[in-house]
Amino acid sequence: MGRSRYMPAAMALVDHMPVQYLPLKAACMLGLFHTGICLPTNKTDDQVNAAIEAGTFERPSALVRSRFRYWLPDASVNHTRVALDVADAGRVGAGGVEVLGYYLYGSYPGELIPVDWATYGWGTQAWKDVFITAAQAHKNNGLIMDSALGPNQGTGVPAETGSDGLQWDLVYNTTTINGSGFNGTVPGWDRGTLQAAVVGTIVSFAKVTGLAPSLLGAGSAALQDVTNQVGSKGALLLDVNGSAAGNLTLFTFYLVRSDEREQETPQLLGGPQTAPQNYRQNGSWIVDHFSALGAQTPINFWEQYLLDNETLALLSDVGNYVWEDSIEINPTVYWTRYLPQTFMANRGYSINKWLPLIFHEDTLSSGYPPITGPQTWYITDELDAGNKHIADYRETLGDLYGEYLSTFTTWAESLGLQYSAQNIPKVNAPECESLGFGHLIDGYRQYTGPANLAGKRIISSELGANIEDAYQQTLPSLLWDIKRSIAGGVNQFILHGYPYSGNYPNTTWPGFTTFAYLFSEMHGRHQPAWDFYSDSIDFIARNQYIFQSGVPKLDLAFYSKYTTYAAIQSFYAANDLVDAGYTYECISPDDFTLPEAYVFNGIFVPERQAFKAMVVRANDSMTVQGVAKLAEYAHAGLPVLFSGGLPTYLISYNASADAYVNETLQSLLLLTNVHVVPYDADYVFAYNDALTIDFNGEHSEGVVEFASTGTPYLYSAWTGAQTPITNYTRTENTTSIYFELARNQSIIVAFHDKTTVAYNPEHGGAHRSQLQHVSAGASLTLTDWRLVVEHWDPPADLYGVEVVAVKHNTTHHLPQLTSWLNISGLENVSGRGYYSTSFMAVLIDFGAIVHTVRVSVNGHTLAPLDLTWAKADISEYLVKGLNTVEAVVATPLYNRLKPIAGDLFSSGQGWSAMSGAPVTLPTTALQDYGLLNDVTVTKYTEV
Repeated sequence: MGRSRYMPAAMALVDHMPVQYLPLKAACMLGLFHTGICLPTNKTDDQVNAAIEAGTFERPSALVRSRFRYWLPDASVNHTRVALDVADAGRVGAGGVEVLGYYLYGSYPGELIPVDWATYGWGTQAWKDVFITAAQAHKNNGLIMDSALGPNQGTGVPAETGSDGLQWDLVYNTTTINGSGFNGTVPGWDRGTLQAAVVGTIVSFAKVTGLAPSLLGAGSAALQDVTNQVGSKGALLLDVNGSAAGNLTLFTFYLVRSDEREQETPQLLGGPQTAPQNYRQNGSWIVDHFSALGAQTPINFWEQYLLDNETLALLSDVGNYVWEDSIEINPTVYWTRYLPQTFMANRGYSINKWLPLIFHEDTLSSGYPPITGPQTWYITDELDAGNKHIADYRETLGDLYGEYLSTFTTWAESLGLQYSAQNIPKVNAPECESLGFGHLIDGYRQYTGPANLAGKRIISSELGANIEDAYQQTLPSLLWDIKRSIAGGVNQFILHGYPYSGNYPNTTWPGFTTFAYLFSEMHGRHQPAWDFYSDSIDFIARNQYIFQSGVPKLDLAFYSKYTTYAAIQSFYAANDLVDAGYTYECISPDDFTLPEAYVFNGIFVPERQAFKAMVVRANDSMTVQGVAKLAEYAHAGLPVLFSGGLPTYLISYNASADAYVNETLQSLLLLTNVHVVPYDADYVFAYNDALTIDFNGEHSEGVVEFASTGTPYLYSAWTGAQTPITNYTRTENTTSIYFELARNQSIIVAFHDKTTVAYNPEHGGAHRSQLQHVSAGASLTLTDWRLVVEHWDPPADLYGVEVVAVKHNTTHHLPQLTSWLNISGLENVSGRGYYSTSFMAVLIDFGAIVHTVRVSVNGHTLAPLDLTWAKADISEYLVKGLNTVEAVVATPLYNRLKPIAGDLFSSGQGWSAMSGAPVTLPTTALQDYGLLNDVTVTKYTEV
């Protein structure tokens, strides 16, 4: 992008390929503003600038629309209702759904399940039937479908007990060696297959087990691999050579199967369960995530039980991604039986004697003692406390996980589908998530940088899961997350989530609710705002259309190398780069091996982000390969900026390479690299970032300077209109435009070449130019509102989930607008509000909207309004004399549910009572509903 000075806090930019002129016989119909590329039938091209059938900016196709994560409680659901749910998702603007068997989030032994999962479990014939129903519904409605690989998180499938493709684990025993040595059977011999036996000298002990480290000596005499001395029946004879008693510890490590399930066996569940007749009815096991064999286990199951001719034909028509969620598995430590030999081959030494180090922060527990109880945390007396060995172990896990992912990707592509998971670059569509990434723009940049470098057309996000936000999430808060994600480089959103909306046993109104009412959101027909979702879903779709359509361009690449499993945090917390108008992403040296990772004319990855410089910080972790590539890039003319001094830490255990790294980096200081930054972009995303959602109407204003001299257009993601911007100034190299943006408001600015036909009302453009200059008269605050509230109440029988809501109306006269919490009788009401009053004016401004709004003037419905600042030019709808404005708002359900929360159940689980925990009633304060800001109208004259 070059350097742009601007007031909003975040900006992303997309570059397009020039139009390709094709032979007549290959010509095809082009959508407005599309590059001239024909549309192939193969929709699985995962690379940027793939010629997919995207539709137009005004009407994006299903392929570029967001989808809902669709939770089915199990396979006992009503098929007609499933088909209606799919159709309803399409009706509100989604491109389809991600079909996921929830199965009570995996369930746990003893849990009461109201349906027999031997009959209705994941992978049974009943599951296959409902899967086909969902796929057919997508076909009937012109939608596309994603499919989870298994139940719950998709991490496993039914399998024969003890299969080698299931999850492995490593457990260990310790025993103190006294002064007379050790002569006997190694401890834990009956736990599994011996992986290693290690003798270590404890230099100092932890004061509190599990919270502080015990120190191991790392010298060859202090830490020894004695695996080869263990006999076939576990016999071991050790001479300790007079070492001090009590300081020597014998570690024995055993390879075991974890036997962790993704859906519990019916035999261990409560309720009307029957004994499984075969393994297909016996629940699902978590598979080995660090081997190709682990991936082959679900593949074999799908091909044997789910993929017949009917299913394959449907998936050929509507199938999009096969998908797995984040790896939420809980072994003692991440492991596979193939790790030791891969470690030796890839790292050049044995992992055996370093195994005591890997049992801390190497599981999902992220540093907490495992569920089996506390255990000691060991480090070494090396300068880095043994972290190089841990890093090598994690690098090896990454290598093996890559084999697992590549196996799925190859299989999916063989079916004409794609594979999506939270990884780069081994999958077709890498996915992150707003919850795990803490909603941080900087966090997304750490993920999108490698994905963009790999040329991925789609960078997806599981978006909208917020703790303690069920039935409370507003669409402006969801769009806040969307905009922050786009600013961080994400361009596709799977909305979390959409539950099956029909009756289900032991479930009350408003219907089946995942995660025991804990996580947002339960989108669907029981929400008062559901009929108005399309405004926001279309807004998301148009943003996705733009940012899936080209190659993102950035200014700076930050060198970034991590091996830890810690939560995502800000990589670069300072705002100086953003305030100065620079964009950046993080790139791992692991990605320097990609074919696009080269320097040309001083630009790094010119066919991708076209970075103008690379920043390396003094505390960055280096790799030999990464340093060699840095030197190559610097000598090719790329500016490399070392921040705070030269880095000195080599992350891998390779003593001979330390000198090479230091000498190479020192030599780069002799180079001087100067560059000129060209700018070639079509779209710019400008976002006025705010850390919170509020509705006070505050906004920022200022001039944004763009390094482009094309003709500027404003693209409205709310209406689909593309209108020329007439209020701007231009220099030889830049264009400056004045904007007013509310908190959390975003806009898309397009710069077209002078030769581009950029505006045609017959192809989705606005039918009238947006006014850029107005001479405003006095504004008038509208008062004397009539409010009719449509109450959405539960049915008399709380278990009547098929009832959307019991509705009745009340009428209220409001001298001034205020929250429903301040209106007598509306404190615990959810539903829809119909506002009306009269006025004489031409510009109308509602300020920020709580959830949804639809506005009409004299019976004419306005185009969708930007919820962050809902204002519109209404001059074409006005009549002489009095004019009537009507506004319909909708609310979340929380205010109505809070008083009855103790009576609500989903599959027998109460509010916030996951895993059998006691019911915890919601404590979040009631929400402000309705129109909260004064509505003003203003006359103007054109200038």
